[in-house]
Amino acid sequence: MGFKAAIFDLDGTLLDTLKDIAQSVNMVLIHLGKPPIALDEYRYLVGEGAKKLIERALGKDISKANEALLLFKKFYATRWHATTKAYDGIESMLKDLEDSNVRLGILSNKPDDFVQECVKYYFPNISFSYIAGQKEGIKRKPDPAGAFKALEALHVKASEACFVGDTKTDMQTAKNANIKALGVAWGFRDEKELFAHGALEVFQNPKALKEYILTQN
Repeated sequence: MGFKAAIFDLDGTLLDTLKDIAQSVNMVLIHLGKPPIALDEYRYLVGEGAKKLIERALGKDISKANEALLLFKKFYATRWHATTKAYDGIESMLKDLEDSNVRLGILSNKPDDFVQECVKYYFPNISFSYIAGQKEGIKRKPDPAGAFKALEALHVKASEACFVGDTKTDMQTAKNANIKALGVAWGFRDEKELFAHGALEVFQNPKALKEYILTQN
């Protein structure tokens, strides 16, 4: 018997957004007279929301963090779909899960307005029952508040759902909400991190993940 619902992280799990995020932050850094950061380093800066991303990019000098965050949102709004794309096999996986009556949700630390735009743009043919990014009044992952709201919207118990992501933040979120944690190896972090923070399984491709969701629980 498989899971009744699957909750997915967005960046690094469904969408490869790293380059657009990195270039937007680097535009901020250059605007503030600071050196840009190499693309690969952003794998370890993202995952905990835009505010945390900006603070990490600024390093010790966070005096301009508020200005930098506003600039980031301004720059990212112009290029969030410049190079971003769904990972290979993701759309067909989601469609197969939907066709198998698995309820689908998205919970991201990305600002909610960008999450809504990304999902609408990249997955117009997928019916998600819950889509949420970071909002005021709801603590960001790994706090379980967002996951609890997702479970409520999906009308399932924690034991009937899985949480799929690519970082320790996602695995910790699942653990904190008592949801089974599944990791993906194609995202921003490695298998070692995922297993170290509670992943039950780590998958190498969307097809293997789909088969697990449909058959295991």
